[in-house]
Amino acid sequence: MKKFEDTLLSGEYIVVKAQLHWIVRLPLWIGIGSGMLLCILSFCTTPSDFLSGVFISLCFFVLLVLSNTNVMILTNKRLCARTGLLNIKMLDAPLEKINSVKVESPMFGTFLDYANLKVSTSSEDFEMKTVDRGITMRAAVLEQIEIMKDEHIDTVAERNAQAIARAMK
Repeated sequence: MKKFEDTLLSGEYIVVKAQLHWIVRLPLWIGIGSGMLLCILSFCTTPSDFLSGVFISLCFFVLLVLSNTNVMILTNKRLCARTGLLNIKMLDAPLEKINSVKVESPMFGTFLDYANLKVSTSSEDFEMKTVDRGITMRAAVLEQIEIMKDEHIDTVAERNAQAIARAMK
């Protein structure tokens, strides 16, 4: 899988990168620790308990790796997101095609600073759950859309001024 940085367009740079909140990974780390503890405690007793502990640790480790595949990246030109490893959902939307960014923050999300983000574009809706600093991510997307609109207005005004100057010669 290519790194996102390798797919940036000319003049494009990353503004914000968001991933899953640590609260999603906490049970996975606890599972890995429990499996390792089972390995240590059963090492001297029975090999089957030891192998069970190894299996439990490996299962939770695989889940931990899977949780790292969810990412949302905002650049100065587009919003890209990817969720899943086997059942992959992707979003690659130019900022001008984004209609809205909705934030849903559960009670614990408010305290722990995570939220579910729903991005609505002109062609599809995309949801990413348990985004670390979700409210900040939403604000960054909306701010970048405004910056892009201002740059577009400046470009159009400059072209019009040049056209008028040429016409007056």
